[in-house]
Amino acid sequence: MKTNIPRRALLTATASSGAFLAFSSMGAAHGETPAISASNSAIGSEIAAIETKLGGDIYVSLLDTASGNSYGYRENERVLFCSTGKVLLVATILSQSIVNPDLLNRHVPIFKKDILAYAPFTSQFVGSTLTVSQLCESTLTMSDNTAANLLYKVCGGPRVVAKFVKSTGDRVTYVNRLEPDLNISRGKQDTTTASAFNLTLEAVTVGKALPSAQQNLLISWMKKNKTGDAQIRAGVLPSMIVADKTGASQEGHSHDVSIIWPASNGLSLVLSIFTKMEIPTNTALQKECIAKVANILASAYVAESLL
Repeated sequence: MKTNIPRRALLTATASSGAFLAFSSMGAAHGETPAISASNSAIGSEIAAIETKLGGDIYVSLLDTASGNSYGYRENERVLFCSTGKVLLVATILSQSIVNPDLLNRHVPIFKKDILAYAPFTSQFVGSTLTVSQLCESTLTMSDNTAANLLYKVCGGPRVVAKFVKSTGDRVTYVNRLEPDLNISRGKQDTTTASAFNLTLEAVTVGKALPSAQQNLLISWMKKNKTGDAQIRAGVLPSMIVADKTGASQEGHSHDVSIIWPASNGLSLVLSIFTKMEIPTNTALQKECIAKVANILASAYVAESLL
């Protein structure tokens, strides 16, 4: 089900409160799953307690596409997006495939000089070629950095991705550098906010930024992600379907952004969780904290929607 939720309205609604906006079944059409109605202070207090355990900050944005309402915690604070930005890169490629239907079948040569330290898929094909589609899939399912950089080359570079992101209505997210440099803090470069990223994620997956065929490809690759099992996927109910993309840095960032289908009616939740530890020593703890935040929000949804 495609949604058309005004970005400006949502950004304005969550800008000052960091709270649920009276999530209730009144926001859903007849026959749709009711949206969330939860205690703002209780959820905020639970996330704050998790922050204390983490020894860092947690940035959260949740969008219920049934009602258009949202929840945020530190949702307007800037954070380095790391490899979650690969969703934006692949979405850009898919947008170009609309007018260039052969793009995904184009073969890209893989040279030894292209291989970065983290290239679990592309490193196996040095001296051969991979299709743009294969590069997209390995970028999202394995977070292959070489695949990502080759896709940047295919689409025209970070500036082209930034232009596409801006076309979705996102004036907050900055896309500036290639892998692995984009994982190093440098002012506003390659940063976003949980709220801005979540709205862009909604736009490219279940919104209006891409046609259904391209959205289905993007979602199918995110559903097959192999790096997020310990994060949002671990926090939601087993019956919930998750498509996600993770990201991390050596500076203490660990993130997971997702689309979640709580039921079979086609309605979805869009959830982005970013974290930053002051002392980056325990990535397992960060993943555990992301899972706990996801569980709090998923449980609030289930409690109200009677799934």
